[in-house]
Amino acid sequence: GHAHGHHPSSSTTAASAPAVVDTTEAEVRHIDRERQRLTLRHGELQGLNMPPMTMLFRVRNPAQLNGLQVGTRVRIQVVSEGGSMVVTYLQVLP
Repeated sequence: GHAHGHHPSSSTTAASAPAVVDTTEAEVRHIDRERQRLTLRHGELQGLNMPPMTMLFRVRNPAQLNGLQVGTRVRIQVVSEGGSMVVTYLQVLP
C-alpha cells in the first residue's frame, strides 16, 4: 500500500523567519564561474530593503551562468539566506 510516507497536512514551518524573495532587473558586471558568483548592477530590491547598487551574488545553480556575458541584461530572483544574497532564478532579457 501507499498509505505511509505522506506528510501531515498541518502547515508547520521552521521557527526561523521566512526567507525574503524578490525580483529585479540587473546588468551583469562580472562572472566568476569557478566560485559560482555573479557581480550584478541591480535595481531596487524592495522586499530586501536594498537600493539599486552593484554587488556580488552567489548563484544557486551554476548552469544559470551558461551563456551569460558581461553587459547582459537579466531578470533575477534573489533570496536572502544567512546574510548573503543568492540568485535562485535568472532569465536573460531580450
